[in-house]
Amino acid sequence: MPTTINHTLIEETVNSFPRKSHWKFFEVFNLRNEKKRTSYKLISHLKRQAGVYAWLFPDNLLNQSLRIKLHGPRTSGNVDFLFSSRDLPRLADKRVVMYVGRASDLYKRIQQHLRPSGRTSFQVGKGLVYCRIAKNKNEAREMLFKHARIYYTILYGKENTVNRDLIEAALYSKYRAPFNVKSEH
Repeated sequence: MPTTINHTLIEETVNSFPRKSHWKFFEVFNLRNEKKRTSYKLISHLKRQAGVYAWLFPDNLLNQSLRIKLHGPRTSGNVDFLFSSRDLPRLADKRVVMYVGRASDLYKRIQQHLRPSGRTSFQVGKGLVYCRIAKNKNEAREMLFKHARIYYTILYGKENTVNRDLIEAALYSKYRAPFNVKSEH
């Protein structure tokens, strides 16, 4: 089946974020047992499920001005990106969207976000370190488990590939997710 743009699906999914039936969520701390071992049983239903997800944090973690160094054009070097929670739209529960992603397998992608190694791993944790909310990867990982909430929606099949991309882009634009800001190369 070819992929096509489903304007209605995109609009409904973006406008319903985060509280309508399209969206489910879990607290990341629920992925740990009493011995602080990670268990992914809670999200096992996401195995081989494609969709869009968002990492949210309490806005009080971002009270101060934060800075991320972005790679600017080759001739100009690094560019400082400054932001704080005052710059980000707050949701009703006083949380802000820090990162939005999409995946062909939500289960695997969430696991990657919680592993502090690998090229595409730990993207949100790295963001916490780069803007100095956390001192290092270990502290960042603890912050993910302590404070993060992940919202997700399942969008099945190859036919929704383009829709997942457009929903991701619309959400990180609408909520100005700072860890989605890309560097120029």
